[in-house]
Amino acid sequence: MEVVRLENRPEGAKFEDVRELVSGARGKTVYETGDIDAGIWSAGITVGLIHDIPSCKELCANIERDAVKHIERLSSIVAHKGSATAGREAKL
Repeated sequence: MEVVRLENRPEGAKFEDVRELVSGARGKTVYETGDIDAGIWSAGITVGLIHDIPSCKELCANIERDAVKHIERLSSIVAHKGSATAGREAKL
């Protein structure tokens, strides 16, 4: 917010005005301490895919449920294709 405040001044801001604020040292503190107000940090575009904040137990259960669903779907595809190619063997 400090950088935005400086940039919004009537006289604007030069790089020298914000150098210490954007050097990365403060951002490193964010990642080391978890204090998101300590500096600039990024979350990336995947932040748009987050729709809830589950507990670790719920997250693991969701991952397991999704994995089982995908494994079952892929197994049915492989089993279905396998019946059409019954009797064939791969030669190496």
